Amino acid sequence: VTDFGAIDGKLYTEALQRAIDQCPIDGEVRIPAGTYQSGALYLKSHMTLRLEKGATLLGSSRAADYSVRFSYFEGREEYCYSSLLHAEDSDGGRLEDIAIVGEGTIDANGSALMKEEIAEGKASRGRAICAVRVDGLYLNGITVCQSPAWCIHTVYCNNGTMNQITVRTKYDAQGRPYEGIYNGDGIDPDSCKDVWIIHSVIASQDDC
Repeated sequence: VTDFGAIDGKLYTEALQRAIDQCPIDGEVRIPAGTYQSGALYLKSHMTLRLEKGATLLGSSRAADYSVRFSYFEGREEYCYSSLLHAEDSDGGRLEDIAIVGEGTIDANGSALMKEEIAEGKASRGRAICAVRVDGLYLNGITVCQSPAWCIHTVYCNNGTMNQITVRTKYDAQGRPYEGIYNGDGIDPDSCKDVWIIHSVIASQDDC
C-alpha cells in the first residue's frame, strides 16, 4: 500500500482503496509493519489482503469516513454505516474468493467511532469486517478488534473459513477494557452455508 501513497501513522483511505482497486485478479494487497489509518475500504473478488507482522489497519474515528449504504444488520435490511473492511456488490450480485490473512491487526477504533455514528444517527453502526453474498471467504491469522458493533459479520455467504484468528471486542491486548462498546459480538455468520470457524480465540463483549 505504500507504493500507492499510504503513510505509516496517517489517514490515507484513498491510497489504500486505490491499491485494492488496482489489484489484479488473484493478486495481493500488502499492508507492511506500521499503523495505517483508513475509513471504509471496499474489497472485491479474487483478491487477498495481507497484513504483515506488526501491521495495524486502524479505523478512522470520524463517521463521515464511512458511507451509508442499504445493507443488513440484526436480521433486517436497513441503512448501515459501511464497515472498516466491507465486501458487498453494490448491484446485489455475488463476490467470490476474498482472503484477509497475515499476522497483523484490524482495529476498527470502535470506542470512538460508535459515539460518532450514534451522534450522527444516519444509520446502524458499522462493523470491523462485513461480507455480504461472498462465496469463498477466507480469514487466517489476523487479529480483529474494537468494532463499533459486531466485529465480523457475514451475510448470505457460502464456503467461509476463519482459521487461527483472534477476535477481541471487550479488552485490548493489555487487558484494558474498551469503553462504551455494546453489541460487541465476536463473529456472526448470518444466513450462511458451510462456514468453518476453527483454531480461533474470541474474547467478546457480547455473544461470541
